[in-house]
Amino acid sequence: MRHGLPLVLLFSVLVVTGCKVEPVQAFYGVYADACAVVSWKERESLAVLILPLDLVEGYAGYTQLETGMALEHLIGLPAIQTWESTSQALSQARDLTTTLACTTTAKSRDEVDDQSRVEALVGGAGYLRKTGLADTLIAITGFSDPFSLLSGIRQVSVYDLRAAFTLPKAIDWKYVESYLNLYVEEVLRYQRRSKEA
Repeated sequence: MRHGLPLVLLFSVLVVTGCKVEPVQAFYGVYADACAVVSWKERESLAVLILPLDLVEGYAGYTQLETGMALEHLIGLPAIQTWESTSQALSQARDLTTTLACTTTAKSRDEVDDQSRVEALVGGAGYLRKTGLADTLIAITGFSDPFSLLSGIRQVSVYDLRAAFTLPKAIDWKYVESYLNLYVEEVLRYQRRSKEA
């Protein structure tokens, strides 16, 4: 029995350390006069969360944090990269990815939505990395390698919460923070379950 105990302990340590889950990290973007965007990769799934800018700015005022840091605090995932840009840069990125989505699918410009745009980028990530589009996206988004996040992605989910939040004069910021943290946890749970299915 004495010889079996070290093996059981070793097996227990291997099981516990083998089950250790790496924390998910996110990219945070704040586009002045437009919106805030958070994206993260969990296994082979990419989630993109779009929030109204006035929500993030209001929370930044409440917490006395810079807007990018407030966004990270509000969502609760550690940042890989945070950047701030203009609404014009966001518009340029949307125009480019709309054209890409129209070219790679049978959709017209009016039929292309954020989900289609991201799917077009994911679908072309392998060959687009070697084109001028990569340089353009680097300039527009602030990512040093905009296609690194997209490698190995098999599923894309875009959650646009801009219409879900209307800010009253009095707001319970702790509730909003808790709600968004729970929302992100549910998205992560969905991403993990969809891989298992």
